[in-house]
Amino acid sequence: MEQNITYKFLFLFLYGICVSLKGFGLNTDWYKLKGNWTIENDSLYVKNVAEEISIQSYIIKKNLVTESIWTELSVDVFFDTTKETAGGFILNYQDSSNFAICRLVRSNNSSSFELGWWRYGYYRPYLQIDLKNELSLDKCYNISIKPNTEKTEWRPWIITVIEVKTGKLFLKQGVENEMPFFGRGIVGLYSSINKDICFKNFQIRNQSETNKLLKLTSIFSGGMVLQRNKNIPMWGKAKPTTKVFVKIGEDNYETVSDSSGSWKITLNQMIASQSIEILIHSLTDTIKIENVAVGEVWLASGQSNMGMKVWQSDIDTLAKKKPDNDNIRFFIQPQWPSEEPLFDSGGHWEQAKYSNVQNWSAIAYGFALNLQEKLNIPVGIIASYWGGTSVQSWFPKEVLKDSKETSAILTEYHKALAALENNQEIRDVYYRNIPGQVHTPGYLFNGMISPFVPYCIKGVIWYQGESNTLDPRQYTTLFSMLINHWRKIWNNLNLYFAYVQLAAYDGKESGSDIENAWPLLRESQRIILQKEKNTGMAVAIDVGDSLNIHPFQKQPIAERLSRLALHDVYNLHGVVRSGPMYKSVVFNGDTAFISFSETNCGLKVMKSNEVNGFLIAGKDKKFINAKAIILNNNTVKVYSPVVTNPKAVRYAWSNYPGAANLYNSVGLPTSPFRTDNWNKE
Repeated sequence: MEQNITYKFLFLFLYGICVSLKGFGLNTDWYKLKGNWTIENDSLYVKNVAEEISIQSYIIKKNLVTESIWTELSVDVFFDTTKETAGGFILNYQDSSNFAICRLVRSNNSSSFELGWWRYGYYRPYLQIDLKNELSLDKCYNISIKPNTEKTEWRPWIITVIEVKTGKLFLKQGVENEMPFFGRGIVGLYSSINKDICFKNFQIRNQSETNKLLKLTSIFSGGMVLQRNKNIPMWGKAKPTTKVFVKIGEDNYETVSDSSGSWKITLNQMIASQSIEILIHSLTDTIKIENVAVGEVWLASGQSNMGMKVWQSDIDTLAKKKPDNDNIRFFIQPQWPSEEPLFDSGGHWEQAKYSNVQNWSAIAYGFALNLQEKLNIPVGIIASYWGGTSVQSWFPKEVLKDSKETSAILTEYHKALAALENNQEIRDVYYRNIPGQVHTPGYLFNGMISPFVPYCIKGVIWYQGESNTLDPRQYTTLFSMLINHWRKIWNNLNLYFAYVQLAAYDGKESGSDIENAWPLLRESQRIILQKEKNTGMAVAIDVGDSLNIHPFQKQPIAERLSRLALHDVYNLHGVVRSGPMYKSVVFNGDTAFISFSETNCGLKVMKSNEVNGFLIAGKDKKFINAKAIILNNNTVKVYSPVVTNPKAVRYAWSNYPGAANLYNSVGLPTSPFRTDNWNKE
């Protein structure tokens, strides 16, 4: 009894000294969903109903909807029981059977942090960390969720647990948004016990306005870049069947929202310009978009090598020398997988000053810099990428049924979904095909592409494939599906795709421990050039790192992508667009004669006086190193005294073909290739 009185006194004393963080607005309006919650000023706790009853209780913040965008959460927690208990946040609340939980768990002799999802009638853990120090009954703890701003941590979100009075750090953990958890949706508080846990100073930062009926997706915001010389679709939501007006300069537009509240207007073509203001209003609400530019807009997407930041690459040296440039702007798309296509998942535009640029995609920034300097007009990049992701995450899963080669992926998805819904073990399903996470087919399209379709773009730059090397032959079909679906939804069958062929790598990750996995993926990428029109491939075989899947050299790749765009899209035919591409082979006696296209003024070697990287084989299909001689501007002679009757030639055909050194006259590398179609034995 005396001990309980002491704890109660400490409880009141500590909450008297808890200090709110500056910069947050406090709103104490809540929806009580489960449990007997009591709200007193800025304190919330679950009032005891019966001494022996222990239930999960949760409460959510008012004025939030599933499309609400937020950047930070924080709350102070006080435990006042020796029983095992847990308390923290409800995140991304959909309904009473579908929400995420971020919580501290305390028992008599241990404490931990947990992150997971309540769905299908049970809790699915995602992350559990045992705390080195136990949470005490006589202490107040702050849990916060914030975007990562530190270079030492690659994950985009940081969760911290701090003792309020002393500032002692109990946890600092970087987290990806894989299921997803952070930055969007309805949030609240969670308690696993019916009493003796109290929350104070709940704070939410940069909450998007939800009281307005007139809404735009986040890409239509201050600092945006619109595509020049094209009719531009603009869309949003409003009160059903109400008029919506748009004014740009002297041009005025008007439409009426449909019965669901959706509306769309097509803006007239505009020439390159800056400092435009757009005014959108209905009868009740007004939105002003300032500092709008008109120029060239490209979408940059893919996985980690596209996402690798400027400060992590060779482009950082160049970026530090560049002055602030209002003519280069990036739309930063947050990482948010989704089961259904979203109207909005957040994001904002940034202008090119080093404090921003250092965290941009190195390749996309280098590409934009080259375009902007050559074209001398504003360039906007929509930056939407996620490391470690497969191509099938980036287009709707329903597209997979269109091919026998890919329909099995969709079958596995439905098999896993049925198991989840029936609380059964998931068996014989590849983990990337399981619903509810970043790798699920279609989830990144729904959350990170769909929100800005059909925002007018000139083209796409794409760097991805490492996560598809376990089934490299399938990649041609999958990548073609993405290209054609994106062209369909953008209503542009000629939408240009410039993509990067995988760099050299042999670090035993992402299939590189499998012989021929990466060469076969590169071959699938090369075949796309023949299969899909209006495509270009930047060869990166010479800038790889044998042990690092994220090569430091990004400037050559950015330059090669921009060459493709300048030549193919902007018709600057004085720009050499590509390195040599395999064209044909002729076998004559003991010699193979290989013809190439894209040689410009001829072929040359680099880093050596001899041509290296060729293999040759006879009918026994055993490849050995071959000698090679450049005969003329587009032909190489390949032979070996050991192979008297050659049947096949390969070039740069390994995971890391470091010796390959054939280039064209301007120093662009030859794409890996093979003349045979022999299957791996």
